[in-house]
Amino acid sequence: MTAAEFRVARERLNVSGEWLAARLGVALRTVRRWEAGASPLNAGVEREVLALLDATEAFVQSVVQTLRQEGPDDSRTGGWQLLVFLDDATYFAHHPDGEWSASWHRAAMGRVAEQVPEVSLEWAPSHDTSAS
Repeated sequence: MTAAEFRVARERLNVSGEWLAARLGVALRTVRRWEAGASPLNAGVEREVLALLDATEAFVQSVVQTLRQEGPDDSRTGGWQLLVFLDDATYFAHHPDGEWSASWHRAAMGRVAEQVPEVSLEWAPSHDTSAS
């Protein structure tokens, strides 16, 4: 995997360098060096990044398949409303055991919407704990 391919993969996942560094167990500066081509990627990192891309594709296809099997949830439009998350705090409030980020989820749901044009993406309600 070249430096450019590594960066394109991170951008396709729509995750930050910080998120990817934490996931790979390396420092952010290491991710930046890989993206710049200043340090070579090892085969283990390449496998992990490819596995993340595969997991994302499997998630997208699973959502698409589920939507098509279950049928529309909005009788007015004949489509579906899917929630996306403005920030990580809201994402983790809805998915406490989630291993991804809100930006990853938005990108994945965008890919679902590309494949299922009847999908409407809506912001999930925030879980503002300061208002309690």
